[in-house]
Amino acid sequence: ANNVPVGFHDVRVSGGKYGATNVRSFAVGDLPEITSNGGTAMDKAVEVALGAVVNGQAPTRNYAYYKVTLKKGQRIIVSCLAHELDSKLTPVLVVKNANDLELERSRTGQPIDFTPVADGDYYVGLHDFVYGGGAEHVYRLSIAERPHIDFVVPPAGQPGKAGRFTLYGRNLPGGVDSGMVLEGKPLQKKEVTINLPGDAKARMNLSGTSPVGPRQAGFDGIEYRLPSPKGSSNPVRIYFSGAPVIGEVSAPNDKPAEAQKITVPCDYAGLFYPRRDRDWVTFDAKKGDVYWVEVVSDRLGAPTNPFFRVERVTKNDKGEEKVSTVKEVTESPVNVGGTIFNTTSVDPEYRFAVPEDGTYRLVTYDMYNRGAANSLYRLSIRNEAPDFRLIAM
Repeated sequence: ANNVPVGFHDVRVSGGKYGATNVRSFAVGDLPEITSNGGTAMDKAVEVALGAVVNGQAPTRNYAYYKVTLKKGQRIIVSCLAHELDSKLTPVLVVKNANDLELERSRTGQPIDFTPVADGDYYVGLHDFVYGGGAEHVYRLSIAERPHIDFVVPPAGQPGKAGRFTLYGRNLPGGVDSGMVLEGKPLQKKEVTINLPGDAKARMNLSGTSPVGPRQAGFDGIEYRLPSPKGSSNPVRIYFSGAPVIGEVSAPNDKPAEAQKITVPCDYAGLFYPRRDRDWVTFDAKKGDVYWVEVVSDRLGAPTNPFFRVERVTKNDKGEEKVSTVKEVTESPVNVGGTIFNTTSVDPEYRFAVPEDGTYRLVTYDMYNRGAANSLYRLSIRNEAPDFRLIAM
């Protein structure tokens, strides 16, 4: 139907003597659909139009090639969806020119961001990582100018409110240069207003159609796609926060004396960027208050290993600052589901029982020190409150 959301849906056949079948994944898109298994050599490549989605099955021990005509300067996104379709395929993607020269490659299934330097025919090839193939190795290959979102800042907002969010990605309609580069590709940014639902049912849900892993199952939020005339973007998650969301300021906050003043409880959103970035915040707290302090970054899909340290700041009679460490926190490898539902993450968390009235300071950074543009994090300092999740598998 026209009102079915773009994304993935569970499909089953029901009725009859023996009830309903098992569930399989079914994709709904907003671009023209074709069915083709491609050609096993470049001279046998199947020609497709830019802006189409190809549904196919990977050949065993071989490539599937498609030919597309592009113009100089067109920025296209080549993506291949497989595991979302219950497929056994682990896609490897390659883009070549008419002379069989390899121009781009993705070995991890990540989309390819490609801009041709000349008009002409280009070839997109794909194969399974271990060269498997057949009916169980299905895929959806998209070669389009549709938008692609790499991350959104902040990654959370308060339910029931309209928030301002900044999208970072490629081919964003009306987007401007962000000055940031990810894996050698320049990123655009675009500000959008997103209304987060506030009803009770929505607030206790992680809505959307894309698969959610065990590490994200403890969060509530929505799935967001940026619409465009060239097709909808990939989905990103925006999570719910139970406290005001504060963004990292543009002014320097890399040193203790430059710590950004915040009011707790809150959700503080920032980036471990550029490399060796240190972010300092300071806040006041009263004795007896209990907060959970948590950095969420690895669970946002960022390539990070966060660390934070909480300090107490006092002054003597001469006004000289004295700093004492309250706690240094690395990962919290809590796995509530064992091997079946593994929730282990390198994101750190700490139950902070405030020992004395006063000023406290916190520094957080990425121990990997990669400085990737998508090193997003969410520092949550929230009041202790009972909570639970029921997981059915």
